[in-house]
This record gives sequence, C-alpha cells and structure tokens, in this order.
Amino acid sequence: MRPRERRGENGACGGSVARTASFGERGLRMSEHVEGKSKDTSVVGWLDLHFVQNSLREGLGNPELVLVEHEVLPANARGENYASVVYKCSAKDVSGKEYRVIIKTIPTNAVRQLFCNKAEIFRKEIDMYTVVFPDYEDMLLASGMKRFWAKYYYSSMDGSKDTIVLEDIKPHGFVMRERRLGLNADHLEVAMTALARYHACSIALRLRGPEAFERKVTSRFQELLFTPDNENMTYWLESCIKTGSKAIMDWEGDKYSRIADKIRECGPELQRKTWEDFRPKEGAVLNHGDFWVNNMMFKYATPEEAETGAGKPTEVVLLDFQIARYCSPVIDLFYLMVTSVTPETRKKHWRRLVEGVYMHSLWSDIERLGHRGDIRYGRNLSVIRHI
Repeated sequence: MRPRERRGENGACGGSVARTASFGERGLRMSEHVEGKSKDTSVVGWLDLHFVQNSLREGLGNPELVLVEHEVLPANARGENYASVVYKCSAKDVSGKEYRVIIKTIPTNAVRQLFCNKAEIFRKEIDMYTVVFPDYEDMLLASGMKRFWAKYYYSSMDGSKDTIVLEDIKPHGFVMRERRLGLNADHLEVAMTALARYHACSIALRLRGPEAFERKVTSRFQELLFTPDNENMTYWLESCIKTGSKAIMDWEGDKYSRIADKIRECGPELQRKTWEDFRPKEGAVLNHGDFWVNNMMFKYATPEEAETGAGKPTEVVLLDFQIARYCSPVIDLFYLMVTSVTPETRKKHWRRLVEGVYMHSLWSDIERLGHRGDIRYGRNLSVIRHI
C-alpha cells in the first residue's frame, strides 16, 4: 500500500551530532554493542500492544489484524543515538505469526527534544518515507531495480511523541559494521553504489517533473543545521576551530605554531564557506545527510561472512534519513570519507571508488531510469575534484 503524501509540518525532528572516527588496524568484525555502555532498559509508555497493532494494521493494509502479545526492548546502547531513541519490537497475532519491527521515537529529554523539533528531524524522515520514497520505488521497480531502505509501516508526530515504525531487517540477514573499524574497500563499493543510486533517483525525479520536485523535495529538505541563523551550530564551529588550533599549537615545531595561527585567522572565512557549501547549487541532489557506517546494514553470502565481515556484501540497506538535505552530492561523499574510511583505505582506494564506482554507478542508473539523454555525461561532478 502506497502511503499517502504528507505535507511538511513544523514540529518534531532533529539534527545530527558531529562525529569523529578512530579506526583500528585489526581485521574487520561485527559488533552489537559498544564497550563501556549498558543498554537502557526503559521504554516509553505509549508503545503498548494497541499502538503496535494499529501500526501494523496501517503498514500491512490489514485492519482486521489482531495481536495477542508484544515485547518492546531498547535496540541500542545508552547514548548511541542523540536525535532519536530506537526500540526493537516483536509481536504475535492470534494465529501465532510473528512480526518484528523497529520503532524510532523522539527523545524524552527536554534539551534533545527541543533540538529535534527545531531541526525538524522527524518531519524530514517521515517525509522521506511517505512523500519521496514512494516515487523512488515506483521508478526503481519500473527499471528493474529494488528499494534499498527498510519497509515503512507507520508514523505519527506531535512534537513530544514523534514515532516512526519500520521493518526490522536483521531477521533477513542484515548486520551492521563495527563503527570504530570503518569500511574496507569491498564494503565501500557496495555502499557507494547504493549512494549513487539514491542520488540518481533524485536527479530522475527532478527531470520527470520540476514542479512536483519543488513541492516534494526542494521545499521540504532545506538546510536547517548549517546556516548562519543557527546560533548553536555557529558556536559549535567556533569551538571546533579553537580546539583544533589549540591542539596543533601543542605539537612540537614552529611550523605547527604557524598552522595553528593560520587556522584561527581563517575561522570566520571557514564558517562562511561552510554555510555556502550547504546551500543548493546547480547539480544539487537530495542527500542522505548522515551517510556513515552506522547508517547502513549489509547482507552477505554466508553466515560466516556476516559474522566476520570478510568477503564482499551482496546487499546494503540505508538507514536514518533524519537530516536529509538538498545540496551538493559531494556532502554525502565527503561525510562518508571522514567518518567511515581509514587513512590507509582512503589513500589506496578513494579516487577509484569515487570515479570508478560512484560516478560509473550514477550515470549507469540515470540511464536505467530513462534519462540518459536528458543530462550531460561527465566523468566527474564539477566539485568532486575538491575531495
């Protein structure tokens, strides 16, 4: 059942938290927990049997579905998510059939909730699933491709109990990578192929109807975080510049002192360029917005590969579209590079991955979606050389 189109409301959503990545040199492996962090065992009260039953009824298009039991548990370690709280839910109907879903809710913490509402995080993700993805899926299916995001069941939004219910894809063999180890070249190939397809869908949707694209994408996914009007983000950027320059100043050698001084001097210009980089320009696409290792799950040919992370994944599903934004596709690529790719992998494979995997897949999918003649072909996006 195709969900009805929603109009954007001012209400609940969130932002992203700045991330830094540290990568080990050991082999890649899977992990379901974060060391030193315990599971938060509290569950908000409204996720009762009635709520889960209504969510599944709407998502499955079955108003007669009757559930007889359900269990809701925290899905992540305490502190893993800032802009949402994630639960895993299992339920059974009168026949004994089991259903498993993931439920994302707005944080109950007042500060985090205010942050989410100002950045319209839940509104954006709900719009992705109810407004954008139905069109993307229609285009993909008509072109012999399938969706690469979880099935959507239900959502609600009032600013204090915002909720999204999605299919739990873990039972289908999908697993998440260990974030501290990053993605190796095989995983990056699969991830960047999916990102290219995601961006190609945006290009195809715009070409098929500029007016509809304005209504469904451009007007709904404006930048709300990296703007000069966002005082919190301005303060955060200033703090990053000060902290970074101070750390470099402590390194031995006169050249590092000069570098630190230069960074401080360039602070205002760095901020201006940041605001400029997030403004939509020619070639803009609907970005994922938070494209890093923790927002994708991979499937493998064998259970052994899924356990160890060895071998090339056969599929990937993208997660978490809470800060989707309309801007240069390079934002997604750069974010992936700095959060999820080790320096060694970057030096050995990044150019090949951008030009040989991402760009090749982008143009190939634009062609498969029926728009090869509607856009000028090129090996590089005009800004990719800046990465």
